[in-house]
Amino acid sequence: MDAESMPMSSRCWRWTTGLLVLFGAMGAASAIDVPLTYHRHPEDKQVFLPYGNIRLELKLAAPEGTWKLPELQGKQPLYALVEVGETKRLLVFARQKEGDDFYNRLYYDSNANGDLTDDNTIVGTIEKEEPPNQYWNIRFPSVDTTYQTGGKTLSYCLRARGNVWDPEGFQKATLAEDRINEFFHLSLDVECSYSGKFTIENDTYSIALGDTNGNGRFDDKARLEKRVGPRMRSDPAYYSGDQFYLSTERRPDYRDGWKCGDLLLLKGQLYEVAIDIPAARVTLTQTKQSLVPLKLGAETERLSICSENDEHYVMMLQPGTAVNVPKGKYRLMSYQMRRKDKDGNPWLLAASAAKDSAWVNAEEGGNAVLSLGEPFVPFTEVAPWSVQNDQVRLQFCAEGAGKELVSDLARLSGEGSSIAMSAKRQDRPKEPAYKIITGEGEVATQGDFEYG
Repeated sequence: MDAESMPMSSRCWRWTTGLLVLFGAMGAASAIDVPLTYHRHPEDKQVFLPYGNIRLELKLAAPEGTWKLPELQGKQPLYALVEVGETKRLLVFARQKEGDDFYNRLYYDSNANGDLTDDNTIVGTIEKEEPPNQYWNIRFPSVDTTYQTGGKTLSYCLRARGNVWDPEGFQKATLAEDRINEFFHLSLDVECSYSGKFTIENDTYSIALGDTNGNGRFDDKARLEKRVGPRMRSDPAYYSGDQFYLSTERRPDYRDGWKCGDLLLLKGQLYEVAIDIPAARVTLTQTKQSLVPLKLGAETERLSICSENDEHYVMMLQPGTAVNVPKGKYRLMSYQMRRKDKDGNPWLLAASAAKDSAWVNAEEGGNAVLSLGEPFVPFTEVAPWSVQNDQVRLQFCAEGAGKELVSDLARLSGEGSSIAMSAKRQDRPKEPAYKIITGEGEVATQGDFEYG
């Protein structure tokens, strides 16, 4: 892969309001206050909107507490408890009437008073897969609600959805909680977000905040999660946390997000980020921390790094090839870089840290370099759990100089290109070919990889 080849596709944000920020002189200790506006997402989403999700744990009985329940129809209702902000609510899933195929009625304690009889009943629809009819989807409309946090009552919006594998077999089986949660996956999608705008040196920036884990905070800082199970070369380093989107000249889309950090590098200046949802604002304050140099192995459009023990997570927009950061050990989280091919077509490459990505020590007077980018090295591997009936799933991967894994490579625009393109995905390079040779030198099989 040469230095001119890099990726991703785009979608746009439907903006309902924009707020310009008033701020003082940009002195050493100046702050930028960004007012935030709450957005309730439309039912029919045709554009990108920040995403969040709560996976529900279903129970056969209501949890402890004083609940007033409606008269429930049909076979065994299911119960779940969800907590948003400082507010807990009960959800009950049942059938709309006796004899219904599956759970299609939702009772939700939207006012959090413990009484599910004074709330609107939510009726869902069941989408059945064509024969062999082994997979059903259950969809519910969005529910507007409020929750308490920081002494304020805030608006919130959720939408329930579920899917069940082998529904007929599931319903015939003896109900048990482990089987319910294994075969019936039910979750709540977060159908709201916050946005705002601010200006620096005549450049206007758009911010959007997504509540990724559905707890109502919108400010959960990135955190490296420990993963269990088989370890492979292609295993990524997994970070949880809410999403912080920032863009210029256009409204944010899914390409513009980082896991939420406490520091933001913008126009060469490092800002401390404070998100206050009850006050509906983001405050960016120029840091007073002592900073040390950190060189970057390649120029990127956006980059994020983290320090040891989750102390700092730094989001960077157009950082160049050198930055100043607080002293400490750092490793790559993710980056995007743009390049043009020989025909002038723009490409974007995205990559993220693998479990083995190295740490680098940034210290005073040091020459720390965060390796990333070229050369990109392709490799293939077989997941042990994919071996079935003498067949395996062969996976094509690529890693950069810092052991980061390439997660996307796409042509952003243009039609003519000297780079061979996929016949199925016009924004992607042609699928790599593979050939498997036996120990005796014979071709056992060959073909092309497919995009997942």
